Amino acid sequence: MGKQDKLNIDLTDNRNVYKNTAQDYVVTTRDKLELVLLKTEKCLAKRNSWMTPLGLFITCSITLLTANFKDFVLPPNVWNAVFIIASIICFFWLVQSLVVLVKYWNKGNVEDILNKIISESEE
Repeated sequence: MGKQDKLNIDLTDNRNVYKNTAQDYVVTTRDKLELVLLKTEKCLAKRNSWMTPLGLFITCSITLLTANFKDFVLPPNVWNAVFIIASIICFFWLVQSLVVLVKYWNKGNVEDILNKIISESEE
């Protein structure tokens, strides 16, 4: 009895097994699969991190272009300075987020996840 037969016997003890020839099987443990999926989740979150700084940058920039600041709690020139500083900070945050987006552009797709699962299973 070869390795292939032993695997089939182990799988068929308590479960229904449907065979589809010419398929690759990946046998791994739950903890290794969970680890790969958690890493992928972080990658996907980093890829989507550019949306918040873009929204804030657009909002601050439009406010600077259209607002006529009034004397409310602070003088108008202070409000103008606050929005200029906020726009500059949001711009640099956006640039940093776009760099991360480019870095993780091709990571986190289905093929990448499968390759990680297979490489984790081989260890």
